Amino acid sequence: KVPAPLDPNFSPLILGKRQYMKAAEGCKDQLHWAMPRADGCSRYTLPVFPDGTEDAEASVYLAGVLIQEMMWQRSASELMLAGPPGICKALAAAFASGGAYDFEVHSMPNVCGTPDAPFKVSIVGSAADLPAAKDTPQVCGKNANGCRLAFDLGKSDIKTVAVKDNEVLASKETEWDVTSPDPQYHYDMILAAMKDTASVLPKIEAIGGSATGTVSGDNEATWCDIFPNVPPDVYADKVVDIFKRLAKEMAGDVPLKVINDGE
Repeated sequence: KVPAPLDPNFSPLILGKRQYMKAAEGCKDQLHWAMPRADGCSRYTLPVFPDGTEDAEASVYLAGVLIQEMMWQRSASELMLAGPPGICKALAAAFASGGAYDFEVHSMPNVCGTPDAPFKVSIVGSAADLPAAKDTPQVCGKNANGCRLAFDLGKSDIKTVAVKDNEVLASKETEWDVTSPDPQYHYDMILAAMKDTASVLPKIEAIGGSATGTVSGDNEATWCDIFPNVPPDVYADKVVDIFKRLAKEMAGDVPLKVINDGE
């Protein structure tokens, strides 16, 4: 055991979960949840202590944290619960507006690209009433042959790299102001950085990129917090397709793949 110097009482989630699972080995009740999203659905099952007992509070607490973690890993447009009524009701309250997870409840509609659709929580009769788990893996190429241009959009700078036949020919970091509410400013800054770095290439055969926030499988900037002050209506019109427009202006219809910067 190595205590954290700045917070000696800190305990990683995995350690608390191990202790919980050991204590809950004899539990017969189970909590099931599903979190549907546009291109899939997350599922999980957790053994829980009997409804109404003091230990049931531990089940509610751990389930809440696990649901929160899964939300930020995979996103969710709603939360569906099945299991002991008391535990389900406690979690439904925690994931309601004004509850313990209010931030997640109000963030998920933006993350999912449906800002006008409130996050929903429902309790169903049994696990059989929950949708099946479904993932939609995004395939990214691992080759660096030919002439390729890459970008990484962070809150402090724009990183760009030009590669030809597995060799880096140029790389650059360009500072920018992510607080600007003007989408044209962002477009122009990213485009200028890409053009400057690409000047060493005879042509561009593919473009790859990464950005903070939610990037769809179709390379859309669904909800990227590198554009925090762009008004929602302007964001939908001018930012969602920004990666596609940048690639089109840089190199026409070459292959493009943009992913979240943590993937």
